[in-house]
Amino acid sequence: MGQCMSSDPDSKENNDINKTIQKDKSKDKYVKKLLFLGSGGSGKSTLFKQLRTIHGSGWSREDRMTFIDHIHAQIIEQMKLGLECIEFPGDDDDDYNAGQESEAKKQDAFAQLSSEAQQAVNVVQSVKDPKLTEEVAAACKTLWAEPAIKEIYDQRAIMKIEDSSAYFW
Repeated sequence: MGQCMSSDPDSKENNDINKTIQKDKSKDKYVKKLLFLGSGGSGKSTLFKQLRTIHGSGWSREDRMTFIDHIHAQIIEQMKLGLECIEFPGDDDDDYNAGQESEAKKQDAFAQLSSEAQQAVNVVQSVKDPKLTEEVAAACKTLWAEPAIKEIYDQRAIMKIEDSSAYFW
């Protein structure tokens, strides 16, 4: 009569694949899927990251490590931007010529800062590699304590300083 079991290796492989497909289907039945639609810059990635942080497993160590360089660069970039926003004496004068800005005028602008803050300005402005060192972190902390920098932060919408800067300075 007929054979109950086929000895054909292809049919055994086919049965294994079918079993795997069935397992995957039963697991997939319990997975909820979302499709985020929207134009670029509309916040799809941000929403996904928020959902992952709140309801998911959070960020792995590797994921968190990728953010370090970006955060360091932002701290330094935002402090440099804040320093650029310190008003130069005579900025409101009609005879002020932006093309003739000199190092002396820059130093006059920073004269309102404490001597420690003036040294910190030099440290921050000399940073080429956006890696945050202890020296640069201390300089940012010193500058954040200055009333002129706090005033610039208070006017961050006009000065284009990011809201999150206060958390890192």
